[in-house]
Amino acid sequence: MIVFARVFCFALLISGAFLMDSCGSSSNDKVAYGIDGFYSLQKGEKKIAATKDLVKEYETSCVPDSISIPINVLIDGTSYKVVIAFTQSSLQLGDYLRMMASKQGFSVIQEQKGGEPKKLFFTSGGKHVAQFWSASTVPGMQEIFSFMCNDSVTAASFYNTTSTLQQRISK
Repeated sequence: MIVFARVFCFALLISGAFLMDSCGSSSNDKVAYGIDGFYSLQKGEKKIAATKDLVKEYETSCVPDSISIPINVLIDGTSYKVVIAFTQSSLQLGDYLRMMASKQGFSVIQEQKGGEPKKLFFTSGGKHVAQFWSASTVPGMQEIFSFMCNDSVTAASFYNTTSTLQQRISK
């Protein structure tokens, strides 16, 4: 009986320590995405649910009609949305651009195909989009971060500050 009580108390102690550690380490300013990625929320940002209207806005602006690039995480900023999505690593940026070219109002403003991450700045579906493509820890996939907003200045700011994005994500 004493052994059982000691084992029970030890298990309770370990469970309590684990719960305290879990609560202590969880942070409201980080959003998990993919298998083991985290996006650090900035002031004014919050994770939101993907509504039918938001999915349509994203697909109209960022997804070619012939493929699917599902949303993994959706973040609402003060004047923009951040969409974290995954696509197969076999999808090349050039192929994506050719498919997007058929969308009404699609226009590439700037692109950087070399290096990591690959970057795009374009208009589509009435939105200005800064997009970053990078390798993923999810096997066979790549991550796409899309910053969608109504004004070109904000989108250009996201596009021109790759280091800001790299500081926001951790794997």
